[in-house]
Amino acid sequence: MGFWAVLGTARAPNQGFSPRFNHLQLLVGAKKAKQTNGCETSWAWGVTELPGALSPSLPRYVFAKNLFEAGHLQPLEWAIYQDWHDFLLRHLGAHAALHGFLYLQARPQTCLERLRRRARSEEGGIQLGYLQQLHAQHQHWLVDRTTEIHFADAQRAPVLGLDVDKDFEHDVALQGVLMAQVEAFVASLSAGTSPSPPDPLGAGEGASSS
Repeated sequence: MGFWAVLGTARAPNQGFSPRFNHLQLLVGAKKAKQTNGCETSWAWGVTELPGALSPSLPRYVFAKNLFEAGHLQPLEWAIYQDWHDFLLRHLGAHAALHGFLYLQARPQTCLERLRRRARSEEGGIQLGYLQQLHAQHQHWLVDRTTEIHFADAQRAPVLGLDVDKDFEHDVALQGVLMAQVEAFVASLSAGTSPSPPDPLGAGEGASSS
C-alpha cells in the first residue's frame, strides 16, 4: 500500500492504521533526509526544516505524539516508535542535521478551507478538531518550546514563524514579503545569528498550514 493510500486510512485509528501510518511516515522522512543529503528544502504540514524533506522530527513531535495523547497509540506502540525514531536519527547522522525551522502559521479554520479547496480524496475525512490538535502540538514544539525534545540540534534550531493566514497564492506583494523574511532567515543562519522567536498567531489561535 502506497504512502497516500495509507494516509487515506490514517483517520481510522480503531482499524489499526494510525500506528502503521506513523511508522511509514517516519521511514519516508528518513529516506528523504538521506536522499537530499542536506541540500534540499521542502514543506511538510507547515514546517520546513533546513535542510530536509519531510524530516523525521515532524512525525514524532506532532503526528505520533498527538495520536498517543489522544489514546490511539498504546504505550508500548509509542515506546517502540520512539526507539525507532532514535535509531534512525543516529543512523542518518549528518543527513538529518538541522539548521532551522520555517513555521507556517494559519488558523485551523483557514487550513480546513484550503484542504477543502484542493479536494484530495485521502484528506476528505479531516475535521477541524484534528487540525486544532495538530496546531496545539506545533505551538508547544515551535513557539512555547514546552515539548520534550531528545536531540540537541533540534532543541537549538532557530524558528522563523510566517503568518500565512491570508491567501498569498495570487498576492505578489505578500509573496515578496514572505520571501524576504525567508531570505533574511537563511542569511542569519549562514551568519550564525539567531532570528527572533515566532509570536503566537492571535491569542493562541492558528495552525500549521497544509
